[in-house]
Amino acid sequence: RATYRGSDDFVARDLSVLQDGSVVLVGSDNGAPPSGLVVKFNPTCQLDTSFGVGGVVSYTSNLGTFFTTIQPGSLGTLVVGGATLMAQADGGDARLTVVRLLANGSLDPTFGIGGTGQWKSDITHEGRITDVVVDSDRRVTFTGRQYGNTENGIVGRLTSAGVVDSNFGTSGWY
Repeated sequence: RATYRGSDDFVARDLSVLQDGSVVLVGSDNGAPPSGLVVKFNPTCQLDTSFGVGGVVSYTSNLGTFFTTIQPGSLGTLVVGGATLMAQADGGDARLTVVRLLANGSLDPTFGIGGTGQWKSDITHEGRITDVVVDSDRRVTFTGRQYGNTENGIVGRLTSAGVVDSNFGTSGWY
């Protein structure tokens, strides 16, 4: 048995068992602002100190971030999905968010616009990601909820470089 408590209340939302027996949890530390957390335990249930800071990656952007899902990718990467809370000037809603981490927990500089390691949807696709799948071409397909006048299910796909795949659905979306 292993436990982890963040600086505030850590709420785990998903986990993945890696090929070496390590366990990776994702969720949120519900402080102010909330942070998306990735916590990695080695096969003997100890925090993996080679990952992030003492086994933990804390990620926050804008007014806060929530992580809800994780999927191992190729080359030891981890793909994490969730939502980023936006500024009130932007309507104060959440944006779909995908982050790709390297095996050591750092943001992957080959992913996202400008090599930031992250992708966030634009204002026309506000919502939260609930699941991600990484295919053999390193593309990331995600599903979740899109907010607007009504709440709808959404499926989208990012290229291996972390930008919307315009060859999928209608300009990258269903």
